[in-house]
Amino acid sequence: MAAEGARPVAADLFCGAGGASVGLGAHYDVRIALDVDPQAVEAYNANMGGNSAGRARLQNLRDVTAAARAIKDAVAPRVVQLLFASPPSSDFDRAGHNLEGADAALSVSTLEIIRAVLPAVFVIESAPAFARSETFKNCRRAAEAAGYHSAVFVANASLYGTPQARVRLIWVGSRTHCDMAAWYAAFRATRGERATTVADALWPGLAPGEERPFQLYYITPRSVYRRGVFSVDYPAPTLRTSCGGLRSAGYEPRDA
Repeated sequence: MAAEGARPVAADLFCGAGGASVGLGAHYDVRIALDVDPQAVEAYNANMGGNSAGRARLQNLRDVTAAARAIKDAVAPRVVQLLFASPPSSDFDRAGHNLEGADAALSVSTLEIIRAVLPAVFVIESAPAFARSETFKNCRRAAEAAGYHSAVFVANASLYGTPQARVRLIWVGSRTHCDMAAWYAAFRATRGERATTVADALWPGLAPGEERPFQLYYITPRSVYRRGVFSVDYPAPTLRTSCGGLRSAGYEPRDA
């Protein structure tokens, strides 16, 4: 039995460096975070303080049985109220070319973990093209068979307080019957009137017209055909793991 007033329990899959857990931590007790990448696990534990209850663990998330057991053991005697997952979505970015492969299979594994753990609510974040994929159709049927009602939202992160132009799909499922129209209305109600810029994030207390330390910044482009200099007056471009390696031989970093 949960202690009176105890926060509901959450699990974070494909936890990365801990960004989702930071947000979830405002309302949930994130008792377990799993990732297949050792560097992600190390970064998560450094960022989150590494407390014993919420330490990230290295876990092969293709192994549904082992992952589900790890989650249940970590939260016992309580149960998971919310399971958040952000499986790799690169296959869906190319879904129009019918290249749903190993990464897409991790979304299937995620849904199977959900079916094994049976959280009250799940939230899956992915690429917008996920909703048009065969993988999503199969996953949604499996979720419905497990008793979940669900809804899909698409949002630009810059309109929800993140200084990055990143459009993502949010799939929410609940085991109790919910008014999904009301969920959608609540989701839209938190949308900002304008995009959050890099300047908003770096200098939130800066008065209008006050001089900024700098106006432009550099992000290593993914190819020689893309620009690398951006203004702080706009959201940052989507950051990708492929960024890097294009600096000139004579480049020397300087303090901002």
